[in-house]
Amino acid sequence: MYFDEDDIGAMVESKTLVLWYGRSELASRSLDEIGQLEADPEMIRLTRILSDSKSWPKRVRAWESIREMGPSIKGWTHSLRDIIFHADGWARIFAAESLANHACCEAEAVPVLLITLESTLEMRFYDWSRMACGAIGRYPNLARPLTDQAIPAMLDALDSSDANVQGYAAQALGNWGERSRPALVRIADLHDATEDPLRSHYRSILRRIDPSVENTHDARLSALGDEDEKVRSGAVASLGRVGPQAASAIPQLLPLSRDASPEVRRNLALTLGDLQQSEQSVLNKLSILTADDHPAVQLAAAYACIRLDVGVRQNLARLRSGLTLEAQPARLLAAWALGEVGERSRWRNALALRKALRTENDEKVAATVRQALAKLG
Repeated sequence: MYFDEDDIGAMVESKTLVLWYGRSELASRSLDEIGQLEADPEMIRLTRILSDSKSWPKRVRAWESIREMGPSIKGWTHSLRDIIFHADGWARIFAAESLANHACCEAEAVPVLLITLESTLEMRFYDWSRMACGAIGRYPNLARPLTDQAIPAMLDALDSSDANVQGYAAQALGNWGERSRPALVRIADLHDATEDPLRSHYRSILRRIDPSVENTHDARLSALGDEDEKVRSGAVASLGRVGPQAASAIPQLLPLSRDASPEVRRNLALTLGDLQQSEQSVLNKLSILTADDHPAVQLAAAYACIRLDVGVRQNLARLRSGLTLEAQPARLLAAWALGEVGERSRWRNALALRKALRTENDEKVAATVRQALAKLG
């Protein structure tokens, strides 16, 4: 789907109208009272352009001039806050960024910038996503309610395909210290996937979030004990992506076989297979996980056992049976796993996948089955 800048403005205006509903009348009254003070004539001229001009270049030039002026100019702050409550989407974006450039009025600016970030990530206008992340990152401290809103959006930014967006998002997360613990693993993954100077940037941010962290391995181990099951699950999966080099983490991983979260236990089983260590303590835990109450955990353990060359025939049969389970996540996992380890008994596994494809109604599962068949040839 094609989007342009007008779509960004319309989306931000629509979402901020809801955001400020019930608050704008009171804000208008107080801002009008402040506005009775004499404002700088140049500021008045520029805000009119920012709010009313139909020329994109003129609006951008007005924004650039306003952001350089700063709160020492009479009427600067109240004029920009008035725009945030009453103007169109792009004027609100420019006003919020200008306030953030001087770390002013975070209660008004940050919500607009977060909506801008979410909208531009969705539309893949990454230059503006970078602007939003960078603007939010200019606030060295934010009140807890604002960081609670900001962190999920910054996690989405870390998952973008743009390195600059990722870097600016990480910088903002580093400002908030321990409150950004949900980002530890993702920042560790970004560190390992890049080179200096970005590596040094990410390493310093990890330490700002958790001062005990010396390297990315430490960051993943720290996240294994997090209260949030999504953070624990992400840490386990990340260690699996590192592969055998992360095998020293096995003593910290094995107790997670008793974790209350099925997602954590599933990722544990997958990771134990990917770490490629067949010591008895690992095999004992996998034996327990193959009898787990949750089908996806059982299938993940079957995959791991095959990777470790344990009960291959029996566990391949479990994966083939998984293709017919009622739960969509289980069928998805079974199809993916057969694509990864199904070269043993290739013809039997391909036959089961082709049969599953004929009756599969979920397109995501069907696509995964087709990918598995392609891998098996």
